[in-house]
Amino acid sequence: MQAGPSILTVTYPVRPDQQGAFHAWLAKLNQTASAAPGFLGMGFNTRQERATEIECTITYKFNTEGERDAWISSAARVKAQAAGSGLLTSAPHETLGVVEGGARSLMVARAHVSPDRESDWCAAQARFQTAVLNFPGFDGVDVFKPRIGSDVWTTVLSFRTEEDMRRWEESPERWALLDEIAIARQDDVIATPGAYGQWFSADASVFANAPTWKQAMLALLVLFPLVTVYDMTLGNAAGAGLKVGGHLVFGGLGLPFPFVVFLGNVVGTILLTWLLMPTVIRAFDWWLNPFATAEQTLRGTVLLVIGYAVEVAAAIFIYQTWGF
Repeated sequence: MQAGPSILTVTYPVRPDQQGAFHAWLAKLNQTASAAPGFLGMGFNTRQERATEIECTITYKFNTEGERDAWISSAARVKAQAAGSGLLTSAPHETLGVVEGGARSLMVARAHVSPDRESDWCAAQARFQTAVLNFPGFDGVDVFKPRIGSDVWTTVLSFRTEEDMRRWEESPERWALLDEIAIARQDDVIATPGAYGQWFSADASVFANAPTWKQAMLALLVLFPLVTVYDMTLGNAAGAGLKVGGHLVFGGLGLPFPFVVFLGNVVGTILLTWLLMPTVIRAFDWWLNPFATAEQTLRGTVLLVIGYAVEVAAAIFIYQTWGF
């Protein structure tokens, strides 16, 4: 099973005297990526170790390997790549991979764009992204197209620290660029560090900026039954064994209590990361969405509270009935 969205990382060795031309060319190349099926976003980093060249690394993120590879071999990209060869000191280096790990500090913006203005908005968005690429602390941008029947475009900007994000949010560069996207009605802008990064990065368009209190509530829904079941089964098997109603059901390994706790953490981490949390997150995507309506938020919260009550009642019943 693929760990996450597929990425292409390209390092361009840029001639120092061609930086301006390179960024203009890069904006055109990025437009071919943003128009490609399955495109999720991109990240940018630059460094200069030698006076003769500047290394610019671009990471393109796609929903699947097939969609990523289709863009890599597309005529639009091949043509755009060839046009920029004179700006480089040598051929670019490319690496394929998948996204792993969680979010840092994120800014999410939602905009309503009428269908007849989408091309204008995308062009303005490309200019906006070109500007933020060079902003200190910027780590990546994801642009999510509207779902069927919707006109809402979602943009997620990622920064290395919350301070970097706040500086961009208050910068004159950002406010000046927002005027260029005035063709769209900017409804919401949310900025937050992701508290449960890896668990909630399965679908960045929904979970990258899920409110922290919602993340905590969902984690609790999974953690309580996981710990309870472990204590009844593997915990007893590794420790002193299991007794039901005072009668020994099976003897344990007699391992020291700290080791039993450590084993529980190992098992819990594996199950949470690769099985339980991704499953529950998909089930509650409508509630975790940072743009969920008040009705959705209330309905999901009530469901979780009911879930807590059922879990606790079931645990009490089991303990009282069988006398663990």
